[in-house]
Amino acid sequence: MIWHAPFSSDPTDADDNGDGIKDWAMRDTGSLPGTLGGGVWSAPGSPIRSLDSQPQQDFATRTIVDLRMRNTVRAAEYGAVFWINVDYTPTTFAPLFIVVQLQAGGTAQDVTLFGKTAQPTTVPLVTGSVVTTDFVDIRLDIDPSSDELTMTIAGVSTTVAYPSIDRAANDDRWATVLAWNGDAQFDDVHVAVCP
Repeated sequence: MIWHAPFSSDPTDADDNGDGIKDWAMRDTGSLPGTLGGGVWSAPGSPIRSLDSQPQQDFATRTIVDLRMRNTVRAAEYGAVFWINVDYTPTTFAPLFIVVQLQAGGTAQDVTLFGKTAQPTTVPLVTGSVVTTDFVDIRLDIDPSSDELTMTIAGVSTTVAYPSIDRAANDDRWATVLAWNGDAQFDDVHVAVCP
């Protein structure tokens, strides 16, 4: 399965994998907020609205994510966000999310991959920064068979183990793109689930 949003057109109109279901949808069922232009989605940081991959997916096999995104207006919390819940079992799953946040000086961006050790407890798994306000290239290679992932930020790779938490009633089995408080731009999102 592949989900690709190059943002050359509204991703909520696309069915590139031909399964009869639109590949992306706004979680609140509204239209895509912000603007599309030049292959870039400029998303407002408020109100916070989520663009989700469709249909739901367990992401229980190797999953590779390629992103180009940036935070254009600094916020107190987060900014440009890609979120994916992976490694679903009947009892557990692993929430992972990448944040690109403009630094206070406005000349660099911090990049952080977060996981969770419990539903309310967020922990940083990989941190880095890039001295640019341009788009940041990020790759996430997730291997549920070993509960490990490799994150590559601007060509620098780090491999870490990721935690899983109790699934409870969670069924948010999507890859999600959103601007969280700070305005953000997304140039490309590509998610591939290996057989």
